[in-house]
Amino acid sequence: MGDTITLKCVSRGGNPLAQLVWFKNGDQIDFSYSTTNRESINTYSFQVDATDNNALYKCEASNSITTQPLATTVKFLVQFAPSKLTIIGAKEAKTGDTLTMTCLTDKSNPAAEVSWVVDGRPVPAKSSVTASSEGGWVTTSEVTATVSGQERTMMFSCYATHLALGTTIVETAMVNILYPPNMPSILGYSDGTSIRAGNLQRLTCICMGGNPLATLTWFKGSKTIPSTNSVSGNIASAEIAIVTEASDNEADYRCEASNTATEKALSVSTRLTVHFPSSGVHIKITPKNAKAGRKITLQCDSSSSNPESTLTWWKGGYLVQGKPNGTTDGPHGGKSSRSILRLDVTSEDDGALYTCQATNEMLQQSVHNAVTLSILYKPIFVSPPNDVVNIREGEEALINMTARGNPSSINYTWVKRDINGDSKIIAYGAILNMTLVKREHGAIYLVEAKNDEGLTRANFTLVVQYPAKVMKISKSLLVDEGGNAHFECEIDANPKPSSSQIWKRDGYDMSARAKQSTDGNKAFLSILSITKDDSGNFTCFANNGIGDPSQMSTGLMVKFRPIMNTSPEFQKAASEKGQRAKLKCRAEGTPQLTFTWIREGTSITLGSNNVKYQMNTVQTGLIVAESELIVNEVKFKDYGIYECMARNEIGYASTEIRLEGTSHPDVPLAIKVLNVSHNTVWLSWNPGFDGGLTQSFRIRYKDDVGKAFQYWDVDPSDVTMYGIGNLMLATEYSFSIMAYNTLGESEYTSDVVKAKTLSELPPSEQKTTLPPYIYEKVGEIPRIAIISVSVLGMFLAVLNVFLLVWCIQRQRKKRMEEAAESDQSSSKTAATIEMYAPSSYTGTGTGETLSSISEKSESYSDENSIVDYNDDSTSKVATTTYLTDRPETTVSTVFPTATDTSQYLTVRDVNPGSRHNTLTRTSPKINNNQNLYQHEPDNNYADELRRNAYNQNLGDKVNYNKTPPSPTKVPVGDGYFNIAPESRYIPYPPAVSPPPPRQPTAPTSAAHALSTFNPNILVPAQQTLPPELQGHLV
Repeated sequence: MGDTITLKCVSRGGNPLAQLVWFKNGDQIDFSYSTTNRESINTYSFQVDATDNNALYKCEASNSITTQPLATTVKFLVQFAPSKLTIIGAKEAKTGDTLTMTCLTDKSNPAAEVSWVVDGRPVPAKSSVTASSEGGWVTTSEVTATVSGQERTMMFSCYATHLALGTTIVETAMVNILYPPNMPSILGYSDGTSIRAGNLQRLTCICMGGNPLATLTWFKGSKTIPSTNSVSGNIASAEIAIVTEASDNEADYRCEASNTATEKALSVSTRLTVHFPSSGVHIKITPKNAKAGRKITLQCDSSSSNPESTLTWWKGGYLVQGKPNGTTDGPHGGKSSRSILRLDVTSEDDGALYTCQATNEMLQQSVHNAVTLSILYKPIFVSPPNDVVNIREGEEALINMTARGNPSSINYTWVKRDINGDSKIIAYGAILNMTLVKREHGAIYLVEAKNDEGLTRANFTLVVQYPAKVMKISKSLLVDEGGNAHFECEIDANPKPSSSQIWKRDGYDMSARAKQSTDGNKAFLSILSITKDDSGNFTCFANNGIGDPSQMSTGLMVKFRPIMNTSPEFQKAASEKGQRAKLKCRAEGTPQLTFTWIREGTSITLGSNNVKYQMNTVQTGLIVAESELIVNEVKFKDYGIYECMARNEIGYASTEIRLEGTSHPDVPLAIKVLNVSHNTVWLSWNPGFDGGLTQSFRIRYKDDVGKAFQYWDVDPSDVTMYGIGNLMLATEYSFSIMAYNTLGESEYTSDVVKAKTLSELPPSEQKTTLPPYIYEKVGEIPRIAIISVSVLGMFLAVLNVFLLVWCIQRQRKKRMEEAAESDQSSSKTAATIEMYAPSSYTGTGTGETLSSISEKSESYSDENSIVDYNDDSTSKVATTTYLTDRPETTVSTVFPTATDTSQYLTVRDVNPGSRHNTLTRTSPKINNNQNLYQHEPDNNYADELRRNAYNQNLGDKVNYNKTPPSPTKVPVGDGYFNIAPESRYIPYPPAVSPPPPRQPTAPTSAAHALSTFNPNILVPAQQTLPPELQGHLV
């Protein structure tokens, strides 16, 4: 193939000479011929190609005489190689797949030989040859290879060799190898790190490897979150930016990575911790209408917050002491706080405004709500009249005997008693109106004010004042948020009220969305675009300058959509097959709620023909309703998810409740310590789902040094607060709890709580003696002191004798020298005898001095300090002070270790006014997080204990087995020392008999006073500590 061939066709004779035409396979290809003499010649030259193989070339000769042309033929046999190769097979494959690739050659003559090279390595193949319809031969070859490793592509090369011509052609096919990416990871947040609600939080998901690179998708729960995706090298990343809110607390943010090689997306998640404040508080009054002289309870509940909010009560801008009543789990993983305020109410409390404020101390944000009390009491005259009222004749007399009372509907009766003692009823109502007063009208008038609570009387000489009075007012309204409210009040006044601002409300901006208008004796108020904050009482206030103003109030209540209770007890239900199952659902909302139960997307209908289900709905509170769905004769198909939907005219909310077979209970929730005494720790917890059966609880605990756990079954089984007794003093314990029923047990709670018992017995169990370890120390100190003082005294005595003898001899020698050398002046200087000055401290019980303590120079140093402080100028004073006022005392006592030869002086702070006797010495002031350690010998320490007999307050063994830190230099302060926070204790509760081990009683509800007194002080029976100053906080 490729050679040039010349075909020559010659025709001789004929007249005229013949025409010569070349044909290829019947198709004319050349008509060019020439004639010479008696010949016709047609020469055709061409380059041989594959189409010439077995092609028939024919030359025809004809002239005008011939009927059939004369013809001659020639047939070629051509050798040619294939012009191209075609590879057929998969374009993509996964690791482990087996690939079959087929290579087809174009036609060739003779047939070409085919071979394969896969990723640079020859591999065997199966080949076959078939004849082509166009001539020549077609070779087909198949090769099979298995995908392995992590290559991104596999290269298949097909080589076709034509041996006759010695030519080779090649065709290459690339197969893209798919493999999954590595596990993704999340950057930008560490689990447990707290985020403030409203802050921007960025989370970045990165994923390495994979072919193709991974596609990353962010989810919050099941909801997809848009992200910013990018690729760098073999790393794919996706970033999201979140403005955190309450719903993000404990929300799972998940990143999924996938490509065409992954059957299931790879995922990684993180759970956010968000601190968010309460959105509001709710106040409940019990009873709603209490009578004067009775008790009333205000209950304040804050909405969910993280961390929990602190609740405080206020009345008229003044703080009122309430009582915390625990916390409950709230939405979004937060806590709802509760506080109780109990009041002995009088008539003065009617209309009093009490405000409950919830403060998130970590976020420094607060919300509050207020209620106005309604106290029932019999009428009380607002302005009792004088005994005698003089009114000029001819004037119009208005006498106002308006009384206040609750109910505010008060009936008045006027009785006139003339000079003869005759009485008659002359009027009704609070105001006696007389025109053109005459002398004969003078008399004694008796007025009675009566409501449902009682009767009140007053009498006076005729004096009438007619003040303005609100006669009636619109009833309280229940409206939708965003709507409008219109109120109307009718005023009886003469003259009319001078103020155009008749409607009022404390703390409310009446100039914003409130519009007032008047028409005659009516006053109108319109509130536009109502919000929840508009809820409350509006007062119609009338005043014409005569007498006392009159007012009546009406209420505005704003509707809100249902809110479902999602606590564990309302998330599950359980029953065995054939039994009756009860599913409970609770919701809040205003106005009245209706409930619908849904099973597998279909509402459950009740009727006479439906004996499978029963539904009961009950209003359990002012805004709380509960629905119960009873499933009779439970079957296997009845198990699963039920949806409870609460609806009112504002909207609806729903929650899912799972019905399952009875099982062991879930793990209890939120175990915490309520109170601690010297031998008892009170715990509380929230029960988990009970598995459909009655559950009981078991508490596991151990002390901080023991390895074996102890167990305590809670009895009775339905309590969620329990006290573990018979514990050791000053010992830290770890507690966890589990639940069990007849089908099994739950795990113990993972959130182990710790508590340390008090280190001192309550006063009723205290002895008047010191603890044994103090006796041991005090018993050792006198022996050491006696030996030390004896040795020191003997040494000083010998030294003094020696110095005295030496001085006498020196003086005698000097006088002898002066006598011998009277004409010379002495150049000697008199020797000086240095003696210790007597101590200024004389207030010890033994008469001993403290010169070794109070008259020495002291300096305090620390290698981390910048400036050394030396207290030489202030340390040489030791006094005994007996103070008689109430103390605020802190004691920090440190005992040495067994190997330490130094002793540390107990330092006691006594504020001015203390009646406790103690040593005082102006010394450096120590920060709250430091203890002052004075290095003193054992004998000095013992002397201090003996001399300061009045000071019996010795601390417990704080840091008894630890080497104390070096004292820290601080500037000289006011002479008082502050103790470290770990030395502060809450005093023990009032003495009560310890509860029996298996039937503990709840801790006393009385609030314990906070104190900075060290609870480890043992006080003799004849000596009592003064009470802590009121309001002092730890």
